[in-house]
Amino acid sequence: MDNKKIGLFISSLRKDKNMTQKELAEKLFVSDKAVSKWERGLAMPDISLIEKLANCLGVNVSEILKGEKINNMTKMGSDEIVKVSIPFFQKKYFKSKITKAIIISILFVFVGYFAILCLGEVTYGTLRLNLFDGRYFLDLPSFSAKRDRKKVERFLKALQEYDYDTIMSMLKPNSVSIKTLNVDKTPVSMEEYIANLEKLKKEGFKITKYRFKSSYFNNPSYVCEFDITFIIDGSEFNITAQIQGFGDGVIVDGASIGSDIGKIFIY
Repeated sequence: MDNKKIGLFISSLRKDKNMTQKELAEKLFVSDKAVSKWERGLAMPDISLIEKLANCLGVNVSEILKGEKINNMTKMGSDEIVKVSIPFFQKKYFKSKITKAIIISILFVFVGYFAILCLGEVTYGTLRLNLFDGRYFLDLPSFSAKRDRKKVERFLKALQEYDYDTIMSMLKPNSVSIKTLNVDKTPVSMEEYIANLEKLKKEGFKITKYRFKSSYFNNPSYVCEFDITFIIDGSEFNITAQIQGFGDGVIVDGASIGSDIGKIFIY
């Protein structure tokens, strides 16, 4: 079937009837944009409209489908045109249905995930269920958890690259609340913290990778756990680091690495 030919035929018949696209559209209960697309060969009328369109234009269905008037048309010829047309419209119909189903499915998933995020936000990312005399906990994502995880990953990347400007910008806003500890659990200043990082850098401390493990709510923010692999003095270590997002900054604790009590790292 030739969409362009059919479109020109519809346009010619409409003009012969002295109808505008809008007038034809009103008779068929469609938009004038739809009629315009038919006439330009960009789309075909829905199969449910073909008969009504043919009646409006004073021709029969077979002539619409062929895109020209048919003289002395036999029944066999008419049947052949309809037979050829059926697969075309079936394909068009099912393609339209599949497209709509895909769009609806995507929207359903998006709306569902958004709803889960909202539910996780009001339940601090944990849904508590009482079922069969037992209490169960279901972890849910939330906007705050995703924000804090992103913040902590930014901090780890800065630590991996020894990006002091980023580290300072993330820790400084909460310098009063931060408890960056050495092995003796004595609070250290921001300057001492940066000095310790500089010492680690000179000694060959290098984070090779980090992987998000889990998070849990610890008022007023989330504690994010990461598996971190690093190299120091030529030896590879792996620890689970707990880092808490807090306001615009992060809270970190320190711990010794190996047997050297002078080395400090997030804990």
